[in-house]
Amino acid sequence: MYEQLPKVLFGLFALAANLSHAQCSREDVDYYLSKGFSNDQIVVLCTADSKNQKSDRLIDQKVTNKDSVFFANSEAEKILSMSVDAENIHLSDTDFHFTQQQCLEFGRPNPNGIRKKFCPVFNYSVSRSDIELIDIEKPYLFSKKKVMLIGGTIKIELKSEDEQKQLKKQLIEHYISKTDIIKLALTPNVSEQKLRTTFKKIRTN
Repeated sequence: MYEQLPKVLFGLFALAANLSHAQCSREDVDYYLSKGFSNDQIVVLCTADSKNQKSDRLIDQKVTNKDSVFFANSEAEKILSMSVDAENIHLSDTDFHFTQQQCLEFGRPNPNGIRKKFCPVFNYSVSRSDIELIDIEKPYLFSKKKVMLIGGTIKIELKSEDEQKQLKKQLIEHYISKTDIIKLALTPNVSEQKLRTTFKKIRTN
């Protein structure tokens, strides 16, 4: 273990030196390392960032087309993870995946106009072939978060197959079959422009 320590430290120093003129922050580098990027790949990606010409620089560095797609997906997934208030965010070659809790109302409203509700957790997949960021709504009166509306070919599954009462089962089935637009809360200080640009990039058609 200790014999490998000098090599590890040398690699980190070399990485820091190569990134001294790039635009990646320490947070960016940590993120790419957590995703399994090599030091050389991070240098290429961050250098490409600094000149806002990722595609040209990746070609110049003789990075394969497969690596180029991997870089693009990883960068888009990073932006989505930092912008969207949901769990298990993942961008595959074909779909945008995430998990979130969705509250479903039922029954008659009480004198205050409030209906009963329960809030199961769903896994969502939205096809990249027709995904669309429809709108970004401003925070409501009692909410501090912006909400974005996304549409496209949507697949929804109940995360936990726990036994549900018949009424709840019917509500879940109705929600899954009728949903064609999803509301997703956004994180504070989200960049709307960067988010809109990312959705345009991840659409495959």
